[in-house]
Amino acid sequence: NKHTKQYRSLNNKEIDPRVTYLLPDRGNIWIATKNGLYAYTKQTGLVTSFFHQDCNHNSLLNNSISCLFKDKQNILWAGSLHGGVNYVINQKGFNVLRKDLCKQINLSQQSVSAILTDKKNNLWIGYFDNGIDIINLNAYSKKKYYDLPTTNGALRTGSIFCIFQDSKERIWIGTYANGLFMYEPSTGKFKNFNHLPANPESISGSDVRSICEDKDHQLWMAIHGRGIDRFNPETEKALSISYPQNNFGFSDEIGRASCRERV
Repeated sequence: NKHTKQYRSLNNKEIDPRVTYLLPDRGNIWIATKNGLYAYTKQTGLVTSFFHQDCNHNSLLNNSISCLFKDKQNILWAGSLHGGVNYVINQKGFNVLRKDLCKQINLSQQSVSAILTDKKNNLWIGYFDNGIDIINLNAYSKKKYYDLPTTNGALRTGSIFCIFQDSKERIWIGTYANGLFMYEPSTGKFKNFNHLPANPESISGSDVRSICEDKDHQLWMAIHGRGIDRFNPETEKALSISYPQNNFGFSDEIGRASCRERV
């Protein structure tokens, strides 16, 4: 649409406009929507679509895809709203879509909102309805957290919106109502960072939607209703960056951004 600058199709192939996640992948783009998963090959313009098919055990469990992650082993992980986790092993193109992760391990919930595989081959799965599963893909074991043990006592996570691993292998978790959590692998401890009205250097809001890291090891976070925060993990201080909605810049109503590569 030339007036709204919105795309409803790529190369005449209709794509659901309710896009939930974009994932760059070696010059190509995975597009997650509330009705299907699409792979766009920029070199050829080819668009491949993936949907649930009742008689196909290698199809998606559910068409509403909420999050994507591509790991170092070239496996694409896709979380869905009511269908748990799907994954694609890219052996010869996009030819494997499996219904289950591992028969020995059951997910704690079906509504997956965030997903990550860390450098120790642990699969982190965050849920809309509260909690996190940490699945060791080497030992096929699972830890389940409804409340995260922090230095200030156990805190309920609420809805998980994003999970990110930084260059020092720390895990950062963005939540709907309880701000930011950090997991330190060397100690096995969680720490919580939340908005404190009396502290201007705390994060600007409690609803953290997306996290990425720049070349200076600063974290950038999309805070719903506030804008963007730059957070220094060493000093634990945040700088809020927001602009009025009617100016050229960021809207205060920042939704779910996606940043995968370090800039």
